[in-house]
Amino acid sequence: MHLGDARDGTLYCTSGLESVVVNPADRTEVRSRFPSPPGASDRVPFETLHSSLGKSLLAPVTGRYQSSNLWALSAESLLANVGPRVYRSGDGGRSWTHVLDLPPSSPPKGLLPSSVCRHDGAVYLSEYALSDEPGRIRVSDDDGRSWSVLLERDDVRHFHGVYTDPYGETLWANTGDRDDESSIGVVVDGRYEPLGSGSQAWRGVQLGFTPEAVFWGKDASFAAEKPIYKLPRERLSEPNPVPDVVGTTEGVLFYVETVEHGGEHYVVGSASSQTGIDSTAPPDRRQNTCSREVRVLVASSADDYGSWHELCSFERRRTLGDVLPRVPTTDAHAFVRVDPELGLLINPCNTSTRDGRVLRMPLSRVAETVESGPTHAPSRPFSSVRDAAKRFVR
Repeated sequence: MHLGDARDGTLYCTSGLESVVVNPADRTEVRSRFPSPPGASDRVPFETLHSSLGKSLLAPVTGRYQSSNLWALSAESLLANVGPRVYRSGDGGRSWTHVLDLPPSSPPKGLLPSSVCRHDGAVYLSEYALSDEPGRIRVSDDDGRSWSVLLERDDVRHFHGVYTDPYGETLWANTGDRDDESSIGVVVDGRYEPLGSGSQAWRGVQLGFTPEAVFWGKDASFAAEKPIYKLPRERLSEPNPVPDVVGTTEGVLFYVETVEHGGEHYVVGSASSQTGIDSTAPPDRRQNTCSREVRVLVASSADDYGSWHELCSFERRRTLGDVLPRVPTTDAHAFVRVDPELGLLINPCNTSTRDGRVLRMPLSRVAETVESGPTHAPSRPFSSVRDAAKRFVR
């Protein structure tokens, strides 16, 4: 399964064409099916590409691919996508209504996990088109029932995410992918205003926020080094702020979560194993320098995020595409979420071990890892979706 969100001790997941809502404390599980498109010509390819069966058949050839996301806007109001179709639930995931179609050039996953946020009473969604459509952010003022275009940019390939700042009143966003398209900025009065832009240093996937700074990883699989950046908040008002490099990774630090525990703030990042060649790479750098390892790392405010510790790692699964160059392969990730009740949740995808499971690490264990400095700390898994509640270990 794919972990979409965690809220108040409840997990919000997808599994093929189903949503799965699990509350380990009271041992409840709600499953429901996303509606397929009407008409056989649309329904058949949709269900073939996104069903659990279709994915399992392709996994030995290309690897297991993510094609859905789920966000908990509240306990009852949920938003999800399966490929190009966006759905809303107003009853905690018991039923779903199709509310939006994404651009035709959107990838199988449709959106990134960083594509949706609630801010100041409205819901925002950043599209992830891969062709010539303008980069768009949409907004919903009725809790996701209907959508309008908030802004469009013709000078960027797409938006990587849209975020509410938990330590301020600002709505953030970031774009990619070439140097002149890459930026991190804020959305003000329906306009996107970059704070920094013009190089791969400003090409991040997901942003993380602490009281002191904003964090991201360099989204360039062709780069020899892939820095982790920190932009202190006192530099946000500068005309050309320069972020600090606080670490490097072998894979791109795709997903970032932040949490406060015991008086310190922690940044958790997941470095993915990407495959293939980035189509936006410069002609002289058409290469992929990512390793096969997916690593989950953490740093804390105790030393100003200067030391990064490995919490766990997973190898990308081996497939037929690894030995036959013309067969496409898929990336490997570890999706991360933080919930005060459940702790740090890690969901490996397309890995040789623990693929599709949700692993839990208590926040106290995360803090101990930083304090003691081990390179590897064990986590505790749900063994499957169906028995997740009874097997949850606190």
